Amino acid sequence: MLYKFFNEILEELALGVSGRWALVDNFANIEPRYDSLINDCLLAALPFCAVGCHMVFALALPDPLEGPPLQYDSASAHRLCVTFSQYYLLNSVNNFFRKFAHKSVELHPFGVACDIGKACTCALQTLALLLIWRMRAWPGDQFWKTAVGLLLLWVPFVFYPMHVPHNEQIAALLAFALSGFYCCGWHFCCCSTTSSRVLFWLPLCVYTTSLCLYLQLVYSTSPFITPPSDTFYHNWKACGISAQHSRQQSCDAIVY
Repeated sequence: MLYKFFNEILEELALGVSGRWALVDNFANIEPRYDSLINDCLLAALPFCAVGCHMVFALALPDPLEGPPLQYDSASAHRLCVTFSQYYLLNSVNNFFRKFAHKSVELHPFGVACDIGKACTCALQTLALLLIWRMRAWPGDQFWKTAVGLLLLWVPFVFYPMHVPHNEQIAALLAFALSGFYCCGWHFCCCSTTSSRVLFWLPLCVYTTSLCLYLQLVYSTSPFITPPSDTFYHNWKACGISAQHSRQQSCDAIVY
């Protein structure tokens, strides 16, 4: 969680250094405001940090900052920098799928399409996680348990129904539910105390609600939320100075 929110701060500061949001997006693009405040923090960081904490608890994963309490000294700064650098590696690997330009393969017998770039990114991120695991000399059996949880997070983004419009934020509901059910399985099997069993039911209800929301949004004939009709916010576009020579669709909503 520390890394995630620290990363958001760095994305904002990057504008003053490079003139681009997060060193990538055009300064006139409206999307980074939505991406940072709503998507990255509210819809991604909070729920998936919660399922990550549940995974740490259910699988009894080692603490990346294990050791004496952090102090204001060089040793503590080194521990934080190493941990943040490793999370930065895992996070940076996510952008690898962009090199494939959203190419996909349709698997007609199963009625789904496979996003080639995200399948390769999932494999690359698993290798990066294995590298970090070996560097820290953590138990190998816990790596495979964690890798399965990571795979379940990726599945809804790699495979999606062919004849249903694919929306990654809706797919995130399924990813949240699948990884959460996986954590609940280990939680139920490995945690024998009464208090931990009681704690088991609360996240299970949250994951079940997430799955029901996904099914309602994807397969219902009348979902309670529909894509916005205002393309200024719905599409990734740039307006203003950068769009003077090539008028963008989202700029049609601006009155000159």
